[in-house]
Parts: sequence; C-alpha cells; structure tokens
Amino acid sequence: MIDATPPISQEKIAAPSVPDFRMRLARHPHWLAMAFYIGLSLVITFPLIFQMGTHLHGSGAYGDSYQNMWYMWWYGRALEQGLDPSRSNLMYALLPDVQVLISSVLNGVLMWPFVRLFGAVAAFNLAVLISFPLAGFWTYRLADFLLEGRSRGAAFAAGFFFAFSTYHLSRTEGHLGLVTVQWLPFYLWRLMALQRRPGWPNALWLGLGLALAGLSDLYYLGYFVFPVTVFALVWFATVERRTFWRWPTPGYFGLAFGVGLALMTPFYSFFLKLDADVSQSVSYLSNDVRDFSADLLAFLLPDPQNPFFGGLTAPVYANFKSFYLIEEAIFPGYLLILLGLVAPWLPRVRNRVVFFLAGLIATGFVLALGPRLHIAGNEIGPNLPYAYIYGKLPLLPTFRAPSRISLVVQLGLALMAAFSLTWMLSRLKRPLWGWLLLGGVMVVALVESLVFSPPLPTDPIVIPQAYREIAAESGDFKVLELPLDSRSQSLFYQIFHQKRLIGGEATRSSNRMSLSWDQATYLGMFNTAESSAVINNGQVLNAPGGSEIFPLDLTFRQMLVESKIGYVTVRTSRKAFAWIEDYVVRQLGPPTSQEVVKGERLLVWRLLPLATYTPPPVAAGNYRIRLGEGWNAGLGKSDDGRLLRLVSQDGQLQVTPGTPGPTNLSLQVTPYIRPQTIEVRLNGQPVGRIEGKEPWKPFTARFALNLPPGQNLIELHSVEGCLHPVDYIPNSPDFRCISFAVQDVRIGG
Repeated sequence: MIDATPPISQEKIAAPSVPDFRMRLARHPHWLAMAFYIGLSLVITFPLIFQMGTHLHGSGAYGDSYQNMWYMWWYGRALEQGLDPSRSNLMYALLPDVQVLISSVLNGVLMWPFVRLFGAVAAFNLAVLISFPLAGFWTYRLADFLLEGRSRGAAFAAGFFFAFSTYHLSRTEGHLGLVTVQWLPFYLWRLMALQRRPGWPNALWLGLGLALAGLSDLYYLGYFVFPVTVFALVWFATVERRTFWRWPTPGYFGLAFGVGLALMTPFYSFFLKLDADVSQSVSYLSNDVRDFSADLLAFLLPDPQNPFFGGLTAPVYANFKSFYLIEEAIFPGYLLILLGLVAPWLPRVRNRVVFFLAGLIATGFVLALGPRLHIAGNEIGPNLPYAYIYGKLPLLPTFRAPSRISLVVQLGLALMAAFSLTWMLSRLKRPLWGWLLLGGVMVVALVESLVFSPPLPTDPIVIPQAYREIAAESGDFKVLELPLDSRSQSLFYQIFHQKRLIGGEATRSSNRMSLSWDQATYLGMFNTAESSAVINNGQVLNAPGGSEIFPLDLTFRQMLVESKIGYVTVRTSRKAFAWIEDYVVRQLGPPTSQEVVKGERLLVWRLLPLATYTPPPVAAGNYRIRLGEGWNAGLGKSDDGRLLRLVSQDGQLQVTPGTPGPTNLSLQVTPYIRPQTIEVRLNGQPVGRIEGKEPWKPFTARFALNLPPGQNLIELHSVEGCLHPVDYIPNSPDFRCISFAVQDVRIGG
C-alpha cells in the first residue's frame, strides 16, 4: 500500500510553530542586558528594595543622605509652588531667605512625582537604586557601540565594572548627585556617535546627553563633561581631522553643544549671580582643593571599607591628606587595571578607539591628582596640570574635589577591559568557557570594589513624636534645634513638619548665615562650627549678663519670643555639649516633653502660643547693645579666657540708650597679623581713632559719645582692611578675612 501523504520536509520539522525562547532573547539583547542589570542591582543593594520608604543607607545623624534628600524635596516643592529653587527661607530663618546651591537638579525634577506619590524617603532610595542598572546599561550600550557588536558579553561586563565600582558604591552613603553617574556614559556614547555618524539626529541626542550629564550634578559638568569634551574634540580635530573638519560636521557639534547649554542654563543660571556672602564662602572653600585631591595610592589600594582587604589598607589610608576618605574611594580594582592596560598590546584589538580611551584615562588620572602630587599623604613635586587648568580658567576654580575626576578613569578602564575580554573570548572554543570567564571577572571585580559587607547596611527612619506635634501646630513660628551644628537630620524632619528652622545646613554655609544667630544674642554660643568659646563644657556661661562681649539686657526667653521661635529642641548625645541642657533648663524650666530616639534623649520646649512681642523698654541708665553687620560669626576666647569677637573690616554695634545723652564707650582691641588703624563712628560721624601699632597686643580705648534717642549705630572701621590668616600664618586653616578682635565693650560710666 502506498501512503499518499506527502512527506514532511526537514525545514518544516526544524521550524516550530512557537518561536524558540532563545531566539526571542537574541532579538532583544539590550532589554535582556537591562533585565540582568536590574537583577544584579537588587541583589547587591539587598535589602533596600524591601525598605524603600522606611530605611536609608548611610543615614547617620551626620550623614549626607538627609541633606541631599532635603535638596531633592525642596527643588520639586519650589517649582510646584512657583518659587525660586535657588533660594529658601526654610533654613537660617532669622534672615529673609538664603541662597541654596542645588547642584543635582535632575533628581529634584525627575523624582518630584515620586515624592508626591510615595514620600521623600522612597523617592530618594529610588534615585539611588536606579542609578545602578542605568549606569550599567548605558555603559553597555557605549561599549557595544565601540566594539561594533563583536561581543555583547564583554560589553555587559564593562557596564558591570562601571555600575558597581568603588566610587559608585561609596557614594550611596548620601551624595545623591554624585551617585547619579548613569548619564555620563550616555554622554560619551553620543559624543562618539556624532563623530562617526554626523547628522542632526545625533547632534540632538548629544545635546540631550550633555544636559543630562551636566544636570546630574554640577561637579560632573566640571569634572566629567568638561575634560571628556575637551579631550575628545582635540582628538577628533587632530587624529581624526579628515572626517571631523569635513563640513557640516563642525556645525553639528556646534548645534549639539548649543542645545545642551540651552537646556542647562535655566537651571544653573543662579550660579552666575551668587550672593556676595555665598560667593565668598565658595571662594574660601575652593582653597582646600589639595585636601580633596586623589592620593596616588588610592588608585592602587582597595578601599579601607572593603570587607576583604580593608583591614590591610586602612593604616595606609589613615595617612592620606583628605579630611573625608570617601573622596579617596576611587580604587578601580587590580583586575580592571590589568585588563585595561593590556588592551593596547593585544593583536586585532589595537585601533584608534583603544588609543583614544588610553589617552582619556591618562587625562583623567593626571587631573584627579589635583594641583600637587600626593603619595601616602605626602605632597611632592611641582604643580600638576590641574593647577593651571582648574586654577586659572574662568569658573573652574570654584570646583574643589579633583578626586571626582577619577570617574573618567573608571569608565575608560571599563571600556578598555571590554576590548581585552573580547580578544580573550574570541580564543575560547566553547561558549561555556566564555560565560565562566565573564562571570569570574565580574565576581572578582565586585569583591575588589565592595565598600560594605553584604547585605547593604541600612538604618530605619524614625520620626520622633515631637515633630509630629510640631507638624500639627498651626501658625507661623520657627523651630530652634540645639546645638547649632552640622547635623542634617533637622532638614529631614523639616520635610515632615515644614516649619522654618533657625539653623540649617546649606551646601555653602556663609558667614552671613551663621552671623544671623549671633545677632539674635545668646544663639552664637551654640554654634559649634564657629565658636571656640563653647568648648570646656560651657564655662563662658558664667560671664556677667550672658555669653557676649557686652552686657545683655534681654533674657533668653525674651530673645526666643522676639524671634518667633515656637519650639526649642535639645539633643543630649554628646558629652561636650551637656551644658546646653542645663543652660536651657535654667532659662526655660523643665522640658515640655522628652523621648529617646535611637538611644539619644530628645528634649522639647513648647513656647506657643506666641503673643505679639514688644521689646521691654531699656531701663534708665542702661543700654541695649546688639551686633550689626561686619563681624565674623562665632565667639572666641583670648589666652586669658575672656570672650572676643573678630571683625572683618567694619564691625557694627546697634545701641539703644535708656537715657539719651552724653556717655562713654570703652572697649579692648587687638590688631591681627599687622598694625591696624581703627576709626570709630557714631551714626556715620567720626568720634575718634585707635592706633594699633603692635599686632597681637591688646589695648583699651575710651571715647565720649552723645547718643540720641532710639537705635544708634557704632561702626568700628579698619583703615588697612582685613587679611586671611591662611596667607600669613604657617599651617593656618583659617580662610576668614580678619582685621582685629574686640573684647569688653562697655557703654556708660
């Protein structure tokens, strides 16, 4: 019997009706890579994904997470309310407002919907978490582009090296802008793509990449976009000049940079018109650039927090010059260094892209070392290129952390490693060996880069009951948190209660901000950052009339009510400031409430309701004296223990007499650094001069005054002007501008 059924062809047997799963994946390799990066990110940052709204990594009382979260929250809130995000009256509330330098604009804009939906903590954690898969993905796309698709496995490894680097992992402790590294490889990808394929679409993509990278953090505009762009353009204009100079390619680059700058300018324009006090603070802080430069050994030794090697390297890091060792968290890993360095020597790998990356790595490495070479904390040799580029060109001197340029090195090495891995994979005959090789190098790289022992250490967020009560209070009042120090927790609690703070932690705190406390009287002695007088457990509290260089006629409570302070809180964890609790109890009585938060006592005084305040009249024969402008913030002490204040150039005293008419002014003056001639003026009119012919020698002066009714202004003017101690006193860390010190101000008698 003959079977009439036609035979089934091999072709039909081999083609199933349902496409093979592997074929589907092969058609979408980029999405598969993203899925793997997401999975790896969730594993390496575990258990953060389950604690998005309840915990933070690196959220200690003095960590930067709280401060960065506040800036992210404030930017979106200000835009929503039609306010200028670069100014706020929520901190340093004794001033009308202050300028806040928000450098991570992108997170403030993109995370605001998540803040509104899920809260600031969840939005902050989301911004940190997504930086890992996106950093890996865009580096993978860049590496795949440079490799021309020869090995997506090697490209994936490059993304892993960059996303889970020592630098990136360490920044999860709270530097939200600096952890946002994902748009840097995207920018370099579009830069290279425009050179290879000139056209307006790629020009627009490059413009977008420029804006995204620059708005991730202002430091990345100066420390990544600038050096990478300059190096790339020089390379294109010389090594690849035949294609680069062929019109309209230069025009496309001009279009791209124009678009990028146009997108960024509205967000960063306030940096071009800084307040005088903030500009001065920026200038002062930029002088410590050497302390934030990369130590050569930081490129060669695992981070001291590494759970496997940190015990061996921590003693070496302890000698580094940096104040904050997080700025030295730049170790690329021995494996990555090896893979990167061998790439230019491998056959069928050497090409212009590899040498471009080698030059980029060298550029980033040299610049990251800062103005002088540091080896194990020792500064040696002549000035490096950083001193001439970032120290001389316009705007660049305001950047003060050269070690952050190391990210250029990290990205360059990751891409070079992709070329080396491509060569190695091409020599393996079985795919299994290739997967084992890639898995092995990624595990080794992660072991070298970790800065914590898994799982990721997180800290629960606790909102004390006191802040819930403050949030429930209606009315316009301020909150005073003592001591006035560098804690950023207060800013986080403010997100919850949204009442104005007497204190604060601006990105660049200025003398004007801190001086606002001194001008309120009493508060200057709580300023731990500025006042040496608060040391020794508050012995200055025994000064007659209060802790000031002149007698005080208002009580502490009167000052609080006058300043519309409705709540006072005191934290008691540090023994050095135990005197604060005793002082406030003596002034205000027992606290209204107290609780223990994470082992720390929180004392709270409620002063509400605040009545309309009228200062008590000055008693006959007495004088009400307050600080005006022109002083350096904070109380100090002379060698004999007496209080002093420092004048920049024009120190003002506001004086209201209880009995107008003739009286006398006496004070002690000490010229700093050099002889000083000091003019004394009353309401703009000269009343005498002080000839301070010997620096550092105090002397007493006395003047006759005739005070009319109401507030009078006494000015102490330095004819020679102020000087910076750091420029004249060996090893001085003091960048303030100082002319003379004033003590023992007395009026009357």
